[in-house]
Amino acid sequence: MNKTLKRVIGITLILAAIGGLIFSVFGVIATWSLKPQVTETLMNGVALANSTLETTSQGLDLARVSLEIAISSINTLNKTVEATAAAFETTSPMLDSIITLAQEDLPISITGAQNALDSAGQSAEIIDSVLSALTIFNRNLYNPEVPMHVALQQVSDSLDNLPETFAIMETSMRNAKGNMETIQTEISQIATDIENITSSLEEFDKVISQYLDLVEDLQKKFSKLENNLPAYVNLTAVVITIFLLWMIVAQLGLFTQGLDLLGIKTVEQTTSEEEPDGSTPTKQNEL
Repeated sequence: MNKTLKRVIGITLILAAIGGLIFSVFGVIATWSLKPQVTETLMNGVALANSTLETTSQGLDLARVSLEIAISSINTLNKTVEATAAAFETTSPMLDSIITLAQEDLPISITGAQNALDSAGQSAEIIDSVLSALTIFNRNLYNPEVPMHVALQQVSDSLDNLPETFAIMETSMRNAKGNMETIQTEISQIATDIENITSSLEEFDKVISQYLDLVEDLQKKFSKLENNLPAYVNLTAVVITIFLLWMIVAQLGLFTQGLDLLGIKTVEQTTSEEEPDGSTPTKQNEL
């Protein structure tokens, strides 16, 4: 190999070895100098993470309690709505009975009553005639303000408008029934919607419970990490130190190779090259 090239390579190896030695020594010093600060920073970070997890856990727990209260309130509302729908459903047959009564029973009863009153009026007219005839002997025997047959006729006449009134009432009741059926349908739909909302809230409650379990597990892991963190940092520092010491040894070998390329003999090489009788070689390479 060219002598100049060997010298360049040798100088390069020596400089690289010196740079590596300086880097390794300062690396060891920096590792143990910065270890307390790194430990404190990591401990603060873990403590902050623990605090954040605790706050998150409290927030999730509060959200779960709020959801449970909301679910309970919605269940109560759902029961009320279902009871209202059942009440409307019970009222519908009652309205049917009232409609039948207004449409058929009451008009028939009124007609029958009017017929009876007309018959009674005819009989009363005869009785009034007889009694009126008897008053010839005694004026005080029968002297009503309104004769009986006239009064009965007035009662019968007053019933003439009732069938029309019942017809109007029947129409109103039918409209009310139709409206109640519509309201019942809407209330039933509301009850179904409330059940869907309850199901969704229960699913959210399950999700929140799962996140709470996850946060609790992370809290345990971070607490364990916080307790073991100083030991981990010390172990890391030891591993880095061992690596840098190994680098120092490697740089010494590199430094020796550089000296060999420059032709500079180390003490061991010089000793090994001495003559058997203890004399030194006549020719030595010097820098």
